[in-house]
Amino acid sequence: MRIRCTLKMSCLYLLILVMVVLGGNCSAIAAEPAPPPGTCFDNEAGGIFLYALGPTKWTFSIMNMTSTDLTIVGVPDPALFFPNDVVKAYTFKKFQYYVAAGAQRWEGNLAIRPGVGGSNYQFNVAFQKSAGLNGIYPSTWIYLPVPSSGPYFKIASSSTGQLVNGRWSTNMPVGGDHKMHNIMTIVSDKIVASLYSVDNKHMTLVVSDTLNNYTGTALDWVWNNGRSVPSNCALCCQSCPQAVDCSQ
Repeated sequence: MRIRCTLKMSCLYLLILVMVVLGGNCSAIAAEPAPPPGTCFDNEAGGIFLYALGPTKWTFSIMNMTSTDLTIVGVPDPALFFPNDVVKAYTFKKFQYYVAAGAQRWEGNLAIRPGVGGSNYQFNVAFQKSAGLNGIYPSTWIYLPVPSSGPYFKIASSSTGQLVNGRWSTNMPVGGDHKMHNIMTIVSDKIVASLYSVDNKHMTLVVSDTLNNYTGTALDWVWNNGRSVPSNCALCCQSCPQAVDCSQ
């Protein structure tokens, strides 16, 4: 009897200890302030959020609207396209990636060299691995940074964009700005490049000549409300997806 009573008391103390620990953790979570709208929970790169959980297929297209060829001089890992691949003037190439199972992530740069201006006008589409939402959605941020040197215009970090050479520049800083975007544009005196996606599965890079007689409008938006996107709504959708309207 004494042994059984001792065991019961030990179990009771253990249960109380677990409740105290869990209660303390829950209080800490509840007290944590919510991040500003559009801010990534993991404070990683930002841009387009690609969650490639197999079986799934996603695509990356390059549209060359310039009068000269584009050359791919570098690829991320796993590879998209091939080094020294060429996208001829006024044509496009489409790369299709099929993920059979599990979650696939990418890291590195897709480096593009326009046929005009030489290597000075080369730019990258950056791919950065993400831990996802609390480690649940391992994924990839894809964004278009302005080159650290060269002729591409750099907007101030506090600005959302600026009209340059008749085009609206909404470049991302190197390393990203920790926000979600569905379109990013870099502008120089010869080349304009825009990266966009409306569904986070199919990306399109459009490269065109700079035309000074063209007047563009500000293009910068987020079309992200799925459960796999680390937005403000993602946490509540994870815990109660049937009860929360994630489009709000």
